[in-house]
Amino acid sequence: MERVEFSSMLSSLRARTIHVLPLKEFLEKDSPIRLPPQTVAAWLRLPITSVRRRPPMGFQVSVAGSNVYRIHRHESADLEARHIQDLANRLIVTARDTEVPAYPEKLDVDDNLRTFLQAIFQADLDVWVQEQNNHPENPLAYFLREAMPRESWKNAAISQWIGPDSITRQLPGKFNPNNPALNPLLAVPDLQKMNNREYIPEPTALIGIPRHLRKLRMFLGEIEYLNRVCPVGHPVQELAESIQSRYLHYGDYWVAMADCLVPLNEPFLITAEESWGFDSHETSRSGSTLNIENLMLLYRDAAVNEASFHVTDPNVEFVPSAFALLEEGTGKHLAPYPEELRATNEVLVLATARPARSRRISVQLGLRPIRQVRVVQRIVLVTICATWVTVLAFATKQVSWVTAPSLALILTPTTFAGSLLIVRESSQLSSYLNHRTHAIMATLLAALWATMIVLYLSNSDLLKQPKPEPTSTTSSSVGRVVR
Repeated sequence: MERVEFSSMLSSLRARTIHVLPLKEFLEKDSPIRLPPQTVAAWLRLPITSVRRRPPMGFQVSVAGSNVYRIHRHESADLEARHIQDLANRLIVTARDTEVPAYPEKLDVDDNLRTFLQAIFQADLDVWVQEQNNHPENPLAYFLREAMPRESWKNAAISQWIGPDSITRQLPGKFNPNNPALNPLLAVPDLQKMNNREYIPEPTALIGIPRHLRKLRMFLGEIEYLNRVCPVGHPVQELAESIQSRYLHYGDYWVAMADCLVPLNEPFLITAEESWGFDSHETSRSGSTLNIENLMLLYRDAAVNEASFHVTDPNVEFVPSAFALLEEGTGKHLAPYPEELRATNEVLVLATARPARSRRISVQLGLRPIRQVRVVQRIVLVTICATWVTVLAFATKQVSWVTAPSLALILTPTTFAGSLLIVRESSQLSSYLNHRTHAIMATLLAALWATMIVLYLSNSDLLKQPKPEPTSTTSSSVGRVVR
């Protein structure tokens, strides 16, 4: 079961709990391992969860009540590359046995390609992110220069690298430049480290990279072809779809694995917690609504998968109409939907036990201020606008009404209501959702204050002007009338 809590833009909590049945019967039935009858526990290397390619915040793992440590991502990437190699070998055998026309030479994952896959799955993107910020016009060229400094390299040589072997055309979905599976040149620095070289001494030594790219393109192209032409449910199609899905997933996420001592004769729990924030490419704004896109959810790694989404801020709610489940990679709406699905303003819950379902899905949802907050914001905005328009309407006729009492009478209630609404926020998430509305309120309040102060000062100047004295003719006339 997975639980996602949205508390702020910087640190939202994602907790995952896996209920594991006793493993001894499974190991004796579905694996070649034969354990002595007296064995009650064993050390296993288990995949825990998938984390995004960034430094984890507050990542904790517990297995059978004990805290464990993740293995290094280089080791997990090696296991993932070997898993792809094993699936490819099984695909070759299955295609031959079912007489499906395939090219074994294209599906063969030799040691060189397996090493390149490992570099892709373990690629560190810190330098790449920096180059995207510093050189947005051509970050990949600067990334390669930074990763492999050599004065003799020219832009032409780098551009010749980038263009000829497109990996994206062999895979479905939208291109993501931050996914080394779609942008495999990001793995070149890690490939160099695996070869125990600080940098490649001569440009001619880089001839192996285009060869790796061509081999990878042929491999993925054949996988895509078999996945497309074979009927759904065919053994070849299932293996091809599994390879394609895992390749994309291993490139976009790090699979956290841990060595742990687990009981064999009794059930146990695996728990994992991670704090994470939103990236700019994962969110979009529509007025006061925050749309969260491409939230990956493991959907078929257990007999029953459950997930719930919550908002801890009492002033923020979900937008039920924005909730959608999509197939990972393709972006198509999930079909069929899970058996249990409930989407309200307060919580989103789903559960499925359907055997035939996607391994991973993408979740889209929206967050917005609750209705009471939106109504109060609109009332305050209308009040400020009405006050401002009224002041301007009276100012065009006369200014003498702008006195100190009237100034306090007009500005104090409006300013108090607007200021209280602006500063009263329960979390950073609520402040982010309302900052546009608050900016409009602050601008209107500032304009109202400026207008009233100008009118007040103008009225004060008029009051200070000396009154004209009566003329002598008028005085003598008045005196005669009195007598």
